[in-house]
Amino acid sequence: MMRAGYRQWTAFTLEDCAAEVQASIRHIGAEQLHVLAICQAAVPALAAVSLLASAGEPENRPQEA
Repeated sequence: MMRAGYRQWTAFTLEDCAAEVQASIRHIGAEQLHVLAICQAAVPALAAVSLLASAGEPENRPQEA
C-alpha cells in the first residue's frame, strides 16, 4: 500500500543522462557549440558527444580553414 503523496521513482541511468545531453546538443545546434562538463557530468557528456560524432552528427560540419 502506498502512502498519500508517495511517488515511485525510476532510476535515471547513464544512458538516460547521455540521451538528454544529446537531445540538448541537437536542440541548441552543434555547429558552434562547446561542451564543458565537470566531475560527475563528464562521463555522460563525453558519451553523448562520442555517440553523436560516431553517428556523423552534425551532418553539416564547418570546414577547417
